[in-house]
Amino acid sequence: MKSRFKTGLIAVVLLLGLSAFSCAPANDEDYADLAVHLGWVAGAVQGFVEFVEPEAGLSGGEILKQALVMNPDLMKGLQGYYVTSRIKGAYSSVLLCDADQMVLLAEDAGCSATRLDGRFWDQAPLPCEFQLNLIEVCAASK
Repeated sequence: MKSRFKTGLIAVVLLLGLSAFSCAPANDEDYADLAVHLGWVAGAVQGFVEFVEPEAGLSGGEILKQALVMNPDLMKGLQGYYVTSRIKGAYSSVLLCDADQMVLLAEDAGCSATRLDGRFWDQAPLPCEFQLNLIEVCAASK
């Protein structure tokens, strides 16, 4: 009886571990797909900043909601992750972290449409916080 319980418990733990592991991208190609989706969202947020002139003090989630009101499907490729945004003057960026908001995966500034500005998934884990200096990043992209 105890042996059967132990076997069942081990199986449950293994299944939970494997299912949690399978939620994370397995390789650089998976991360590249996330980066593309993040870039689309970052571009939408930057357009919102430039053309709508949002009110000051919006939370990152509220910025995303308002910026994507016309195309909320842009977030579909980022489901299962924590995504937030920020506005600094005329610039914006979007942050991508693991679902638990513990590990930073990427950050993309909306001003640079051709590249991912902050690729952090292959570095030592960083906290889920904005890292980019938007003035420097955006000045370099012009």
